[in-house]
Amino acid sequence: MIRIILSAFMLVLLASCGGTSAEDKAAEEQLLQEAATLDSLSTELESTQMEIKEAAENLDNILDEL
Repeated sequence: MIRIILSAFMLVLLASCGGTSAEDKAAEEQLLQEAATLDSLSTELESTQMEIKEAAENLDNILDEL
């Protein structure tokens, strides 16, 4: 879900920078880099959420055994 939102945001930003000047190209490149960073962070967040969920389930199982 987060990736879809980020992708849509990136497309809107790129569309708004549709010029051909050097500044526009630099801004577009920066947006692409930031979008890649956001995608990477989103993937890392999803992974961390799964790890937390698994740890919570393990803790719940341990507590049930006590």
